[in-house]
Amino acid sequence: MDGAWVYLVTGGCGFVGERIVELLSRQDYIKEVRVFDSVAREEVEKLSTATTRVTVMRGDIRDAGALLAAMRGAHVVLHTAAVVDYRGTLPFGEMRAVNVGGTENVLRACCVLSIPYLLYTSSIAAVGPNTSCEPLLRSDFDNQLTPLLRAQHQDTFCAGELARTKQEESLARVMGTGIMLTPQHPTIIENASVSLNPWETGTAEIPSDNAAPV
Repeated sequence: MDGAWVYLVTGGCGFVGERIVELLSRQDYIKEVRVFDSVAREEVEKLSTATTRVTVMRGDIRDAGALLAAMRGAHVVLHTAAVVDYRGTLPFGEMRAVNVGGTENVLRACCVLSIPYLLYTSSIAAVGPNTSCEPLLRSDFDNQLTPLLRAQHQDTFCAGELARTKQEESLARVMGTGIMLTPQHPTIIENASVSLNPWETGTAEIPSDNAAPV
């Protein structure tokens, strides 16, 4: 590494994103970590080190122009920004605009700017759950849903899962463009101070091991 790499983290002021920023800031080969978030918290910039500067930029991934400007000059993008709705209270249109439209903006910007590396935090909801415990294909998505989820399939409670599936389809379209794309599908991320859903509170923390280069 030549010590001049620039990383950009969408959603870098969130729980997962901030932890990623903290780990990246410890890497001597990274010159700058840019944080692009609609809720910009300036205290995240305090994660800067002697070798790595952390810069917080306020912006919305639905704003393609602002996103393109923020990503210019970056070598690696880590896309963690998303809307999560455990209670089914958000309109599907809003979730789709952020989770699908915003992700498509990130992908387009990577293509326009020839950014070679993109790591995307998706969700296990994009591929399950199902009754057979086998990987889901588009052809059997509806057939493999549990009876409860099949009934909820048209409900806003499943809007997040449907939006995530659309995200995966958008990601598939950039394969072969030269971008090194790495989707991740975590089931759940826990922290003692974070309420995960209406019935559960996490008790574990993300380990503090140093991050490996992408």
